[in-house]
Amino acid sequence: MLNLLKDRLLPLSSGHDNIDTVIEQCCNLWTEHPSAKRTHDMRETIGNLVNKGLVCTGSRGNLSEQIWITDKGMNE
Repeated sequence: MLNLLKDRLLPLSSGHDNIDTVIEQCCNLWTEHPSAKRTHDMRETIGNLVNKGLVCTGSRGNLSEQIWITDKGMNE
């Protein structure tokens, strides 16, 4: 999942984006997972990645509800 998030976020010049947009786009790519559970499980996985310090969510600059990869996550 971290690699899916990296593939989505790292090409952006800002390195971050709206969390709902990222979740929606990543869920569309997570085809090996049952579609009915993708959004819920994606949010749960992101929460686990936040707890491990690999991903952050929240305000970034003047934008709210953002997601980005931390320095620690970049090395995973």
